[in-house]
Amino acid sequence: MMITSSKPLSYGKPECLACLVCINSAYLRQFLQEIQLPKDCFLLGIVRRKSLIFAGSNPTICEGDWLLAVALKSSSLLQLRTILKRTRPISWRDYDIFPWGTCQMFT
Repeated sequence: MMITSSKPLSYGKPECLACLVCINSAYLRQFLQEIQLPKDCFLLGIVRRKSLIFAGSNPTICEGDWLLAVALKSSSLLQLRTILKRTRPISWRDYDIFPWGTCQMFT
């Protein structure tokens, strides 16, 4: 798979970012392509249980996934990191309580 941009990379070194998806991530259970990124930033894919899933397949984001992204301008890296680490409050509706007392997230 080749990733291309319509703009030349004439404004510095691209910066890569990996961000862990936690239980309170704002993107949990969303499709990867639903994440709104700054201009000049791209999601490359997800690492899930030692497997790489490319962004083109538009996977659903799960807890424990690593989001892989690139910022074509180093000045966009902080904004990209802030967006990918966005969180939300957790409520009991996020859990499936089994009779034996184990909590697991709905998948």
